[in-house]
Formats: sequence, C-alpha cells, structure tokens
Amino acid sequence: MPEMELKPAWRINNEHADKNNDMLSDLNEEQRAIVQSTDGNILVLSGAGSGKTRTLTYRVAYLLKQGVKPHDILCVTFTNKAAQEMKERITALTGITKARWWIGTFHGTCVRILVQYGEKIGIPSCFTIADEKEQEKELKAVLGMYENANIELEQLQSIISWAKNNLIKPDELVTENKYCIDPVIGRMYTEYQERLKKMNTLDFDDLIMKTIDLLNICPDVREHLQDQFKYILVDEAQDINTSEMELLRILSAKHGNLTLVGDDYQNIYSWRGATLDAIMAFAREPGTKIMKLEQNYRCSGNIVEASNAVIQKNKNRLEKTLRTGNPKGEKIVYYRADNEFEEARFVASIIDYCCNMKRTHEYKDFAVLYRTNSQSRAIEDALSHFFIPYQIVNGTSFYERKEVKDTLAYLRLLINPHDVLSLQRIINEPKRGVGEASLRAIVDFIHENGVSCIEALERADEIKKANGKSALTTKTKENLKEMCKVFKAFIPLVKTQQPERLLKDFIVATGYISMLEEQREEERIQNVYELANMVAAWYDENKEENPQACLEDFVKHLSLVSDPDNVADSENVVKLMTAHTAKGLEYRAVFIIGLEENIFPHFMAVNSNDRDIEEERRLFYVSMTRAKERLYLVNAEERYSFGRVIKNPPSRFIKEIPKHLITTI
Repeated sequence: MPEMELKPAWRINNEHADKNNDMLSDLNEEQRAIVQSTDGNILVLSGAGSGKTRTLTYRVAYLLKQGVKPHDILCVTFTNKAAQEMKERITALTGITKARWWIGTFHGTCVRILVQYGEKIGIPSCFTIADEKEQEKELKAVLGMYENANIELEQLQSIISWAKNNLIKPDELVTENKYCIDPVIGRMYTEYQERLKKMNTLDFDDLIMKTIDLLNICPDVREHLQDQFKYILVDEAQDINTSEMELLRILSAKHGNLTLVGDDYQNIYSWRGATLDAIMAFAREPGTKIMKLEQNYRCSGNIVEASNAVIQKNKNRLEKTLRTGNPKGEKIVYYRADNEFEEARFVASIIDYCCNMKRTHEYKDFAVLYRTNSQSRAIEDALSHFFIPYQIVNGTSFYERKEVKDTLAYLRLLINPHDVLSLQRIINEPKRGVGEASLRAIVDFIHENGVSCIEALERADEIKKANGKSALTTKTKENLKEMCKVFKAFIPLVKTQQPERLLKDFIVATGYISMLEEQREEERIQNVYELANMVAAWYDENKEENPQACLEDFVKHLSLVSDPDNVADSENVVKLMTAHTAKGLEYRAVFIIGLEENIFPHFMAVNSNDRDIEEERRLFYVSMTRAKERLYLVNAEERYSFGRVIKNPPSRFIKEIPKHLITTI
C-alpha cells in the first residue's frame, strides 16, 4: 500500500479549489487590487457600505491560497459579531473548518495572549475581567480613602482610562508633573491597580496595556508572536487608540505586513480614546501604500450624495468620495414637529403605515437613532400606542438580569478564587446571614492576610471584629464553611468537565436554584438554564478549534461581549438605539430624531471647538449611511429637558444637505 500524504487540517479542501481559483472575479477593481496587495504596510480608506468586510475576508482567503497558514494571520475586528461573521465567510470561501484562527477583537486577542503567557509577568491564567460597574465599585472604595480629594468618581475613572490608553503608569503620575495631573490622582491610580492585582482581576484597559508590558518584558514571547504573525489586518482602524496602535507596531515589527482598514469619516469614539492621529500618522509614514474603497453598495444615490456633501464640511480628513451604482431612490424626508411627542407620533405613524397599511416593510426594516438615551422614552410610548414591537439596543440586557449576573459571579469566583468583587455579590445569595459589617470583616480579613476568598470562607472562625470578638455568628460560619466545601469540590473540575454540565451541577450545589424555586421564580430559573444552553452552544462552536475549551474560556468570552454583538437581526421589531450604537449596522429605513442644535450636535460640542463639531458631523454621517433606501430627519420646535421647556434651532447638519435632495413635510 503506498504511503499516504498527511496534509495539514488548515489546507483548502479540494472541493473549493475551483471556487478559489476564480474568487477574485467576485470583486470589483478596487477590492481586487487590495486583496492582491499582500505585502508591506497598507492603509485602506473604506467608505460606508463599500464592502470592506468582504474585501478583508477575501484577502484572508487569498493569503491562504498562497500557502499562508491560518494561525500566521492576525485579524483584528471591533466586535465579536464581526469576528464570527468573518470566520463564517472564510469557511464558506475556502472550506476550512478546522483551523487555529486568530480572528477577534483587540481585547479578545489580548486575553488569548495573556492566558497563554501572562504568568511570565505575574498574571495567572484564571484572571477575571472587571466590567464598568465593578471598576466603579473599586474606584469608589479608593476615593473613600482620600476624603479631601477634589475629584468625582467619573472624572477619576476617565483619567485612569486615559492614562492606560496612553500607556502611562501610576508612578509617572505620582512622580512626574508633565501631564499636569495632581499626584494624588496618581496615588489613587496606584491603589486601584493594587486592589485589582490582589483579586487577579484586570479591567478592559489593562488587557491592552498588560499585553504590551508582556511583549516588552519578555523578548521570547515577543519574538515568538512576531515570527508567527506574518500578516496583520485591522478592521475599523479609525477607532484605534494609542495603546492599540503600539500593540500593532510591536507585533508587525518583523514582517512589516500591517494593513489598516478604516474610514476616517466614521471616527466617533474620541471619548473612548480613539483618535484620528494614529491612522493620519500611519498614512504619512514612508512606504505606507494608501488604497481606497469608494463604491457604496448599501445606500441609495440620494443618501450617498447627501452624506458626501455633509462630510465635505470637515477639514480634518483624508480625501475620498463615495459613489454608487444604486438607483437615486426617494428623497430624504425632513419633518419639524411641534414637540417631542408629535415627533414620536410621526415616527410611529410612518412605521405603522409602511408595515400595517401598505405592507411594504417589516418592523425589523426600521431603526430609530438618537443622540442620547433619554430621547427614547417618547418614542417608546408612541410605538406602544400603535402596538408596534420594538427593542432598545443599549447593551447586554440579558446579562444585566440579576440571576444571570449572580450565576456569572459564582462562575467567576469558581475560576478565580481571589475575585473579591464576585464574592461580595453572591455571598448572601442565597441568604447565609452575612450583613454589611460581617462582609466588611470578611473582605478586610482577605486583604490583611493575603488569602483567597475560598480560604477566607474556610477560616471563618478566625474572622474577628476590632475588639477581638468573632465577626460572624455560629450559623453564619457554618454556612460559609459549607459554601467553601462546594467551591473546593468543583474547582478541580473547571478545566476537565464539560462546561454545560459543570455549570448546571455547580449552580445547583450552591443552593441558588433552590432559593429561586422557594421564591417561585420560574422565569429566573429559566434564565439561568438559558445561560447553560449558551455555554453548550458556545462549546459546540469552539471545541474543534480549541479542544481544551472549558468554562473559564466561556466566562472570559462573555466578559468581552459588546453592544453590537447583542443586536438580534432575526427579531421582527423596530430597533431603537443611540447613533454611536448604530455603527456597523444597516436598515432599509432610518429615522434620526432630535436633530437640533444642542442635541445633535450635542451642546458640549456646540460650546467647545471645531474638532468636537467635526466629530459630531462624523456621527451624523454614520447615522445617515445606516439607511439603505429611506432616511427621515426629524426634530421639534420645543421639548422638555430637565423639567423645563427648551427651544432649539434645527441642527446645522440639515442645512448642509443640498436642498434638491430633501423633501420637507
């Protein structure tokens, strides 16, 4: 019998060979040129609806066809949803079903690197990721230590996030004055970091900064990853911040094949640290090749022409002009209502007419965009009056439910026994007789003795008050020791037992399900088991790529879920969301409401400078280009704001649209 040739699992299947031989014929001239320009540093300026995801996907498939291995390509996207879509498209193009993909968000990529190599800089693989509320809780505790500090919680959080995004360490704020920041804030930053470290916890900004620390401190890790990532492709590059750009520079230093794909017209996240300076500087670097995607496939001709006219008013931009082969379509509709209630009725009546009278649309064809979340209330009332189903897209609603957060806190503590934040959440769920004073004593015992939460529960007899007496009742100590036994029994199973089974068995053993049963909370019980169903689906999806996938991986995955990841496309409901949340989405018809000076553009931009107004204009441009066929611009003569009636003039952005493209009703 002749010897069989062993082929790597990542190789393109034969049945897809013909498809890949002529796959470039599926692309337009601009896309084809980008796909074939594989080497060197490239900046792709991609207009809205120009098929950049398609181009990126085909570029990866083209590299694979040239013999590049999947794990030698790093693709960075800005949402998990986009990463999953890219994997599915590549699979459809190439037939590759088993591969060690490196396709994910910046944070997801950094988690993967830190799990694998973080121990080298003192970060255990079982670290947990603090969400925004948990960050606030720790920062509030830090603020309590500095009673005379003249700073608000939100401001402190913003400064620390800014520092991390700019790779500024706590000691730089304490000892150096070049940033003009009070050294007391530097000491707060130091204390905050120490508190996170004791809990084996990182916040989102840490994920990037600590990965850069790892690469700088450990040359072996840096060289290994630089060798591995022969090609790096980044989507939504206009939104990268200083630390993310530094990470890309380090990883791409050896092969020099870094492709940034973005649209400077859609840079709308400066408050998250995103800056146009990064891609502007990249564009000016010697050797950087600038390519463009200017063919819009999404919007009607009128919407493309109108959005071009608006964005041309910005001075700080890289030149490109969208064009489309789509029909001109209907004119943009402008309506000025008497007040916010009439504004809302107008929106609801148009949707009702299109869906229920003409029957030309479904509810899911419509999105209502607004500048701030507070504007949704009147729209919700009007839609309810017309019996129109809707969904507010404003975050991870399922994960915000108490029973889901409780279950995740139990899982986080199981994975990371030092996670004090999770212990504080679930120590009395179900009731174990732990009051506020008792909880403070337990947390103090953990910090003072440098022990894990689980060890503290086991040593409940040793937890004392300041006067030396026991801080806990006999019954409470028994409850905590029993809780400890449950954790100690399940900790060894985290990496070995099937995740769904482990979650169900563990949450039952904690007594949490029994508590919900006693309270007759059937819906809450179903939500806990729905989480188990999600674990099962996630495991089935990931086990081929990662045979060692375990509950720890799932919990980290959930920590990285972002707003757009939770927009359910299949639900036949009207979507309500902020303009920022709408980025990356598209609908047949879009309403942009509240288009008034001091609302959109926001009053902080109106009273600021040209740079802020330009970002508001980019946000309006993003909002306009979410619409494929019909765009409605709506505002009101007057509206209630903070308990009083205000009157704002129409937004300047409406006037920037050529008159022949608008119908006023």
